[in-house]
Amino acid sequence: MLIIEGPDMIGKTELVKKLSVKLSNCVVDKFGLPESGRMLEECKLRVRRNKIADRCYVSEIVYGYTCRGQPKVSVEHAREIERMVRNAGGLIVVLAAPDDIYNELVIEHHKRGEAFTPDQCRAVNRAYRALQERNEVGPYRVPVDVRWTAWKHEDGGIVYPSMDHDLVNTIVDKYRRAQKA
Repeated sequence: MLIIEGPDMIGKTELVKKLSVKLSNCVVDKFGLPESGRMLEECKLRVRRNKIADRCYVSEIVYGYTCRGQPKVSVEHAREIERMVRNAGGLIVVLAAPDDIYNELVIEHHKRGEAFTPDQCRAVNRAYRALQERNEVGPYRVPVDVRWTAWKHEDGGIVYPSMDHDLVNTIVDKYRRAQKA
């Protein structure tokens, strides 16, 4: 299982689309708020080889910790889910953005009616950046396999992960190697 994680508007869904074309034997799955309270049970049913997840248990950890003060998945359940993911030849990819770039994304995000406040969105992005740097959010340890940070192109536009061909190829190569292991 290949898990793509990161804050809203960072470009996870477009990256998942691009990866699903390159990894044509994979199906796409999207975890969200309905699964947040029963993440372990959902992962037992849905964590499989040849699957790309647009979010999974890491989102519940990050959003729960930053926006609600407590995730709905326990540290023990997070460890169990991570073992399931690894047993399925899994990788965890975490995307984030520097504060100045993410501030631009938050503006766009709120134009479409986001429920979280801009400050909550910024806190989520900072938590994903901390996860990239230290493999942890609060008491939760998450082994990150691929880290990617948004950046600005020389023309001033934001470079999203699906636009970074090196990133896409790196993920595909690492995932294929993990599947063989």
